[in-house]
Amino acid sequence: MTQIRFDESLRSKIDLAAGTTELCDEAGKPVAYVVSAEEYHKLLGEWIKRQYDDEQAAQAWDDYQQNGGVATPEAWARVEQRLKTREGAA
Repeated sequence: MTQIRFDESLRSKIDLAAGTTELCDEAGKPVAYVVSAEEYHKLLGEWIKRQYDDEQAAQAWDDYQQNGGVATPEAWARVEQRLKTREGAA
């Protein structure tokens, strides 16, 4: 994701509390929409929830694990073990 930092002048034109801000080019054509980070995560979460029902999500997780995928805690444990092994080798 691209990150753009903006100054107070631009910030004053974008009222995130009021909802979406439309960014337009010189001709007035919309080129982007700005929403708060909170609203973005809410919209993303709602979209993800509509992609799969619980049964499909469970099936996808089973497929992932059957093909070598691991849960996050297990993945972190593996990373930590490898880091310990590397530190001991030095």
